[in-house]
Amino acid sequence: MRFVPFPSAAKRPSADLCCLPFACDSSGGVVPLFDDTRLQQAVGRLLDTTDFRAKVGESIVLYPESKTESRLMVIGLGELSGITTDTIRQAYAKSLSSLRKRSLTSVTCMTPRVEPVAPQLVYRGILEGLLLGSYSFQEYRSEKEAMAIEEVGVLAEDPSAFLEVEREVIARMSALSLCRDLVNQNADEMNPQGFAEVASTLSRDGLMVTPHGKEWIERQGMRLLLAVGKGAQYEPRFIIAEWQGAPQSHEKTVLVGKGITFDTGGLDLKPFENMKGMKGDMAGAAAVLAVMQAVRDLKLPINVTALMPLCENSIGSRSYKPDDVYRARSGKSIEIGSTDAEGRLILADALDYGVKDLGATRIIDVASLTGAAAVALGPDISAFFSNTDSLAYDLEQASVRAGEPLWKMPLHMGYVDLLDSDIADCKNVGGRAGGAITAALFLHFFVGQTPWAHFDLGGTSLLKEPRLCFGKGATGVLVRTLVDYFLQLSKTNL
Repeated sequence: MRFVPFPSAAKRPSADLCCLPFACDSSGGVVPLFDDTRLQQAVGRLLDTTDFRAKVGESIVLYPESKTESRLMVIGLGELSGITTDTIRQAYAKSLSSLRKRSLTSVTCMTPRVEPVAPQLVYRGILEGLLLGSYSFQEYRSEKEAMAIEEVGVLAEDPSAFLEVEREVIARMSALSLCRDLVNQNADEMNPQGFAEVASTLSRDGLMVTPHGKEWIERQGMRLLLAVGKGAQYEPRFIIAEWQGAPQSHEKTVLVGKGITFDTGGLDLKPFENMKGMKGDMAGAAAVLAVMQAVRDLKLPINVTALMPLCENSIGSRSYKPDDVYRARSGKSIEIGSTDAEGRLILADALDYGVKDLGATRIIDVASLTGAAAVALGPDISAFFSNTDSLAYDLEQASVRAGEPLWKMPLHMGYVDLLDSDIADCKNVGGRAGGAITAALFLHFFVGQTPWAHFDLGGTSLLKEPRLCFGKGATGVLVRTLVDYFLQLSKTNL
């Protein structure tokens, strides 16, 4: 999809359809958010009815007598006083998605005039919404149903601001699509080796991607990663993706992404209904790899290294067992209370490597870790924990700008004793109650005093039914938040 700015409604290019934004005022009336009188008159008869109330994402296609476009689509942005970048994003995503089966190749958009929202944020909402609405995973369809729209004209009274926003949005949304594609693919294709092959294709233009095999993992003493992968036919991998955009700086952010390419639960086998969707248990690794692509494409002046421990938690004669004790890379001994609490094990070895060997000045891990997070917060809100208030604040602000809701959970040290073991330094589970918290506390053992944030995407990385801007399947959650966070961080480094 190609974006083309135009300076005024009168100078808009010919297109198959023109999108017209509306809102509802405090009295329930529908008001246009654009100035062109002729276009307002063209939809006047519709507005005289109650068929269109301008709710967020509500849209209707009309067929006017026009030489410029054969269709007009009215789009609702909701209550005028409540319009934000996110409501714009959602409205355009839903509206464009509804056009999927229409024979359209070009669209123009009248940019809404929304007083509290800066033009750059309006542009961002429109472009991100259009790209979200155009996404669909078609890999396994015999007959593809990909979006046919090739060109979108956008009214941009400030072309230079539009072009800067476009550059950032394209990098961010390309990364998001990569993450969603990785998670949506078959587990037998996106196994540790398959993931490593995809990751290697990103190694260019200053981004260095190095996949390591089982022998390297053994030399590093990553015994937890090796234990989890023991029962699988696919050998584990450990991928390092490094970007040195600020070689003179001592600052280094390390990202760690959980890469369980399929999770059966191991010998503590999951029930049938919980097995579905487990090809998406590598959503954390997919997210951090996608973020590294965006950092590369935007050439950000920061130092970031992503670590992706990859294995399959499968069942076999060699599977690791409940009650066994394994020693982590850090030297800490771990009693296996559940083989279905495997994600935190592979993250532990990676976190230790990031802190001790890479010298991380901040470390962020991303994982579809616990069902407890999903029960607590549902499919829209991701849980996160942090040991550093300033890092947590910056990440929360980035999530607001990205439209990816987060909720900071308590890193309650009073629950540490729930991880006590009679035969080892600790257990990998702390019981059902407070499961997301005890999982975070387990990871906290491996970061020491390094500023750290942990994201639990247990309920948000994969949808069983369409919701908000997303269809069924992978959401790519946290990609946009982390890219936004790094964009802001790069501005402080200049």
